[in-house]
Amino acid sequence: MNCIVRSAIRRNNRPNKPCEDYLVCGRSCFVVADGVTQSSDEYHEGMATSHAAQAAMLTAQAVAAALETAPDPTDAARAAAQSAVEITAAFNAAHQGPFPAAAVYVAGALRGGTLHFSYIGDSMIVLVRNGARIRLSEQQTAHLRVYGSTSGLKITKRELYDTITNNASHPLGYGVVDGDPRALDFLRAASIALQPGDRVILSSDGIDKYLSYAPISALASLSPDEMLEQSTAYDQPPYNAYADDKAVVVIDVERP
Repeated sequence: MNCIVRSAIRRNNRPNKPCEDYLVCGRSCFVVADGVTQSSDEYHEGMATSHAAQAAMLTAQAVAAALETAPDPTDAARAAAQSAVEITAAFNAAHQGPFPAAAVYVAGALRGGTLHFSYIGDSMIVLVRNGARIRLSEQQTAHLRVYGSTSGLKITKRELYDTITNNASHPLGYGVVDGDPRALDFLRAASIALQPGDRVILSSDGIDKYLSYAPISALASLSPDEMLEQSTAYDQPPYNAYADDKAVVVIDVERP
């Protein structure tokens, strides 16, 4: 089964915030990582990188390195996530801040006609098959967003990190890779047999509204760059207040 893999990445539209998404496209493994935005006072105009951007890079590279040659990437998903947690913990030990540098990710690895996929956090994996939009991942912060996050819950970011982040026993708990081993409680990994004509989309949450609401015909046919361009319609109310970083990997399974 032959697959065509393409990717694209685009920075957010805020002048003081560097791109905090990161892509790895290997021979058979593909990872999209999204750095978790830090406190506003950690950003300034003209900065080339950030701790969140570094966390995304380290996470993507660690996960890809573990999955690229794994005979069964689903079985290897936990070891891959553990590697990302450990390398992020080391980074945070050397770079102290008000909050730990953190990232979320989605990963896909091809073995024959099977897609092995895994994730922690709120990035997205979508399968487009026979005119249907099929979600292969859940956005782990979706329930938190319903409550309005910190403002809606009337808690501080510190309280969010101390009581909800990486806490599987909390009803609003969600996972991030920040060095906390409890992130592994939020790891999800599975596999699915691919079919000719399938399209798999792995993306950061910068285009989550686009992937959820755009016509399925567009998701099935547009190039990654075209998708990012069309997603700008969702970078304004009522969908979003601004354009976030956007990163996408598209895997097309060729027809005979």
